[in-house]
Amino acid sequence: MGGKLRHLLIFLLIIPKEPNLPEAGCSCEPSSQCQCYKLGLTGIPQNLPTSISRLNLQGNQITSIQSGSFTNLTRLKALHLHFNMITVIEKGAF
Repeated sequence: MGGKLRHLLIFLLIIPKEPNLPEAGCSCEPSSQCQCYKLGLTGIPQNLPTSISRLNLQGNQITSIQSGSFTNLTRLKALHLHFNMITVIEKGAF
């Protein structure tokens, strides 16, 4: 039993993460928008689809926006950051 469990754990560790899936439980329609509303996020999620035009990050606990956070989202037209605790926006964030 111990050997089988060990092999299962090793197998699970070597399975690569699915590419281009947004982290943090955001609900995305890749050609249009991502909803990341009230998920308790403390930062901007990574691996969002680059084709989105709308991103809803309202009602989270985001305190800062790091440089480069949105540079890959070249089609982004609407960004909702209401009801966060943003105190710092780094140069180059957008």
